[in-house]
Amino acid sequence: MATLLVIDTATLQASVAVVAGAPTGPVPPVRVLGRAAAAVTTHSETLLSLVAEALRQAGLGPAAVDAVGCGAGPGSFTGLRIGLCTAKGLCYATGRPLVMASSLRALALGVAPGAIRAPRGAATDTAGALVGAVLDAKKGEVYCGFFRGAVAEPVAAEVAIPPAAFAAHAAAVAAGAPLVLCGSGVRAYPAEVAAAAGARLLEGSLGPDAVEVGRLCLERLGTRGPVDLATAAPTYMRPSEAEVQRRRRGDA
Repeated sequence: MATLLVIDTATLQASVAVVAGAPTGPVPPVRVLGRAAAAVTTHSETLLSLVAEALRQAGLGPAAVDAVGCGAGPGSFTGLRIGLCTAKGLCYATGRPLVMASSLRALALGVAPGAIRAPRGAATDTAGALVGAVLDAKKGEVYCGFFRGAVAEPVAAEVAIPPAAFAAHAAAVAAGAPLVLCGSGVRAYPAEVAAAAGARLLEGSLGPDAVEVGRLCLERLGTRGPVDLATAAPTYMRPSEAEVQRRRRGDA
């Protein structure tokens, strides 16, 4: 068994959890020892207090966990940086390893058990449904990834695309399979996302839960081990606005 302190800051819903589970097999079940979450305007104001609350519920100090888990993104650039900096700080302070996992896959994993059941009164079974995790990427784009089954197995590369291109991309990935779509991108671009043929929209699932990130981190811990603490970086998926401006100045 391993105990993980897990953080996800990919969206404006900060999520922290302390989970315990065996790092064996795909997305193993976990026992939730503590959890805290909050809607934020900036993660820097609340994240450490959420960490303290989750640890308090678990009855543990930071050094008592076996590893620190962190959602890798994609998501808010600022949020991802704050989350990873906090996770790295905890690792350096305690000597514990760092493990990272896709925030999009964690979002899909959180709805996968419900997504593979047909809704009440539905005429067809949706056991073969794909879960599309769609986050509002701002700047006129969405981040999206598509996953299959109760372990949210990735079926295509995660991408950043304009909302207007989402329906065609989803249709190409799904290849006729039913779709269940979740995430903040569903709320931000309902018309464009709903244009995906046959899709069901889950408007209540806006961002990843640290518990599901923890399950993915346990999977990674058992298969590939922790990430390199010095070089670990978020999954940004596109250049930052600062980088775009630097490139423009260099081209001028």
